[in-house]
Amino acid sequence: MKLGKYCGSPFKVLFMGLILQQGQAWAECSTNVDELPQPNRYSVNGDNTITDQTTQLQWQRCAAGFGWSATGNLCSPLAGQVTDFTWQEALVYAKNFAGASGWRLPNTKELESLVKRSCVNPAIETSVFSITPIGTFWTSTAAIGYFGNAWVVSFSDGSLLTGDKTNPYQVRLVKSL
Repeated sequence: MKLGKYCGSPFKVLFMGLILQQGQAWAECSTNVDELPQPNRYSVNGDNTITDQTTQLQWQRCAAGFGWSATGNLCSPLAGQVTDFTWQEALVYAKNFAGASGWRLPNTKELESLVKRSCVNPAIETSVFSITPIGTFWTSTAAIGYFGNAWVVSFSDGSLLTGDKTNPYQVRLVKSL
């Protein structure tokens, strides 16, 4: 795989191991992966959410425990906020998030729809999902046949894995439009 193509704008600031400018992360991208460009796929909304025009899903712009900074034009950790959850904690967080507004933990298909297969570290469109932690995110889907496990997506490389439900992973909520 040929790596090194930048998926975003020029870099400027080093933060949490990512190089950033205006909320975009340096991602290693390949030109050898057949992935069609989708320039109008995502819409950035004024309420710090992202609408995926392809799937008709609305996503949190930042992972749980991170908040949008308009001055820095990026997601940054919120002081005193939890950023890693067990599976049960993630389900409770989603249920209690913003009342009864429809936010929930995504299923495997939904979360995998965010994976940008041509990029790693992170494997996501960094121009709209800035500062996505290069880590593992919970889905709502229990792993059938693997008692005590649920499916997770690693945004370091976009892989779908099973994770022990007691392990702490990250969360990005979704809702249907």
